[in-house]
Amino acid sequence: MKKRKLKKNFIVVVFGFFVLFCAIKLFSYFTSLEYKLKKIGYNYQEIKIIENKLDDDMIKTLLNYSYNQNLTSLLQDKNFFLTKFEDYLHYYNDNYKKEYDSKITEIINDQYYKNTNLSRYMKYYEENNDLTSREIVENINCNLDSLYYSTDYDADVSDGYLILVNKYYKLPSDYVPSNLVKIDKKYGYERLIDENAYKAFIDMYNDANNEGLEIFITSPYRSYKYQETLYNNYVTDSGKEKAETFAARAGYSEHQTGLSVDLSAKGSMYTKFEKTEEYKWMLSNSYKYGFILRYPKGKEKQTGYMFEAWHFRFVGKDVAKYIFENSITYDEYYEYFIK
Repeated sequence: MKKRKLKKNFIVVVFGFFVLFCAIKLFSYFTSLEYKLKKIGYNYQEIKIIENKLDDDMIKTLLNYSYNQNLTSLLQDKNFFLTKFEDYLHYYNDNYKKEYDSKITEIINDQYYKNTNLSRYMKYYEENNDLTSREIVENINCNLDSLYYSTDYDADVSDGYLILVNKYYKLPSDYVPSNLVKIDKKYGYERLIDENAYKAFIDMYNDANNEGLEIFITSPYRSYKYQETLYNNYVTDSGKEKAETFAARAGYSEHQTGLSVDLSAKGSMYTKFEKTEEYKWMLSNSYKYGFILRYPKGKEKQTGYMFEAWHFRFVGKDVAKYIFENSITYDEYYEYFIK
């Protein structure tokens, strides 16, 4: 009798453990990421791809979004970057009904992609699908989805020597830099220039001079009024369309900041600067002193101006070095790193 009771108790204990084990297993399953993915709508095969490609934290992020039929195509794309996962989700969650497009992934993967520009990139891509992903991102970062002079963003004077002035960013007519100094005739025409840019220029001039070269400043700071007169004269002489490839409207000229200089080899016209040894030296060395070639060849659309071998802009050594090493325009640099 005692033996039978022990056996019965043993069966009850074993059964109890079995029920507890099943309950734990069920609880574990119903709280698992796999179950939650299935509940959203992903099937077994999709879940295996997701679990293979994403870590738990990424899957938890994914659970905040509804089912997306393109997700597994994205995860299997050879260009899929884990570091861009949330950026992909922002696009694909809003466009879940569209067929998967690997070029969208390329756009999001671009080094200078900005999530805040997402809708602009995609609209521009729809209208310009012959462009590369790099061209699409670059052009939007340079505001080319708007016509020149159509936005009138206020140039942020608080940016100091990193201020952006172009065909989208405008200075007020009464803006005059507070730290203008007069150029010594040794270095150029006796006009005004930003003090920091001037100090950097003198260092650059001296080092170039030690190599037998002589760089001369022909045009530094220009007032709003002076630029207005200059622009109107160019329009009269060349017509508006041609003039706007090399002349800024008043308020849109970098020269008003005092940070830009037009250069020549001393004794030569600035328009001949490209043919000089001074220009070659500037291309290789100007970044060391904080200057960049502002309107480079091949970037006419992005900057809004023709190639100007003589036009250099002071942006500080760190920024100039980055732009030199990465071959981007200051317009795009500003959009990505400063704005």
